[in-house]
Amino acid sequence: MKLTDYLVKLEKCREEDFDELGVYDNYPVLLSTDISQALLNSGRYFTIRFKERDYIAWREGTVLIQVNPSLQSMTALISANRPDDLVLREHLKFQKAHFFTTLFARPYQEKKIKGISKHQALARVIIDIGKHAIDNKVGLCLPRAVRGDISWRAHPSHIVYSDNLDDEIQALARQQRQLRGKR
Repeated sequence: MKLTDYLVKLEKCREEDFDELGVYDNYPVLLSTDISQALLNSGRYFTIRFKERDYIAWREGTVLIQVNPSLQSMTALISANRPDDLVLREHLKFQKAHFFTTLFARPYQEKKIKGISKHQALARVIIDIGKHAIDNKVGLCLPRAVRGDISWRAHPSHIVYSDNLDDEIQALARQQRQLRGKR
């Protein structure tokens, strides 16, 4: 799924449907570059110390963002939790080659937004980061953006990539069709 399509779904999402769009605690965002300073410069975020660690906090409240200046293996491997699946391994290779920063959005800020659930707050931050990526042509991947089944088994249709990677994603899709044909 393309990022622009996913953001539209998030904007229109009802509370009971956030789970289907994968909005949950520790929501991972893979980026081709570190956008921490850009978020802080926007005025919508500030730095905060929480549990002996620095986070970026959303000024409105609720959401903290942990920034890791590397691709977190636990996030990248979400798409390869079935090592026998060649298609998911290709996604993992693609993610390792294109993404170098991981953000985790978490609803742990002490300041809460009145009348807004943690899922709504997380969705607003995901939308904000997604729009920043689109506007600045930053590569972005949401490796678990669409929920599949209860066990969260990884599937390529659960992964959202930024639209500026479309040519490369199309090439990956062609490669996936070839891999499926070899089975």
